[in-house]
Amino acid sequence: MRGRFQDQPDASEIEDVWQEYFIEECNELKGTRGTKLIVADTHLTPLLNTRKPDFVFIQNGRPLDPLNVAAVGEIRKRTSQASQFANADVGHAIAFGEKV
Repeated sequence: MRGRFQDQPDASEIEDVWQEYFIEECNELKGTRGTKLIVADTHLTPLLNTRKPDFVFIQNGRPLDPLNVAAVGEIRKRTSQASQFANADVGHAIAFGEKV
C-alpha cells in the first residue's frame, strides 16, 4: 500500500531507486485530509540558486517557489545499518539550509 513507507526497495539498490521510492510514497500523502505540507521532487530543478535538493516541503496549495520552501531534504543511501552520514553529506545538507 502506497503512502505508508512499507514496501521499501532492497538495501542494495542504487540511490536513484530510493529517491523515486520516497517521492512516490510522499505523493500518495498529498490527498490526505488535513495535509498542510507536501513534498515536491526538485532533484532536477535548480530551486535554491543553482542548487537542486532532492525534495522540498512546501505549503499545500502554494506554487513551487524558493519563497515557499519550508524544509529541504536530501536522500542518501546508507552504506550499512550502523553507518552514519558522511561529513560531506552533512555539509551538503547544511549548504541547502543556508540557502533557505
